[in-house]
Amino acid sequence: MSKNFVLTIARLVNYKRVDLAIKACAETKIPLVVVGAGPEKRRLINLANKIGSETTFLENQPQAVVNHLLKKATVTLNPGIDDFGLVPIQANYFGTPAVLNKYSGVAELVKHKTHGIHHEKMTVESVSEALNTAFATEFDSNLLKSDAKQYNKAQFLKKIKNVVKKLL
Repeated sequence: MSKNFVLTIARLVNYKRVDLAIKACAETKIPLVVVGAGPEKRRLINLANKIGSETTFLENQPQAVVNHLLKKATVTLNPGIDDFGLVPIQANYFGTPAVLNKYSGVAELVKHKTHGIHHEKMTVESVSEALNTAFATEFDSNLLKSDAKQYNKAQFLKKIKNVVKKLL
């Protein structure tokens, strides 16, 4: 698979706005790979077929396949608003920038124009513009990887232990 594709990893439910990913990728003529399952799957497949989107749907993939896709994608795209959402950080861990909604909780960790591109509006135009910007931006994959490594399990446990020690 070439590096010129967008990857969306999400539960296929309405608030994840995978429909925006499909429409924006169709508008920008960029292939999209969607990894996920959920109640919206049939509707999203129908949408992709109706608008002629080059979208591939994959369900229940082993972590090795997901990691391979995260490494090979040009960008990941998560257009909906999540409380947090780990996919953009996972993408950065593999040196891949993320396109995400600026109002998602993880947006404070995935810095605009450093770790990816934020879009502001829940519109095809806003997401398409963010995708075009991401494809035109030179991201430092080594910086993405090193910054994402601070969010690993060992670092998390170390920080939690320090907080508990301070409280006791």
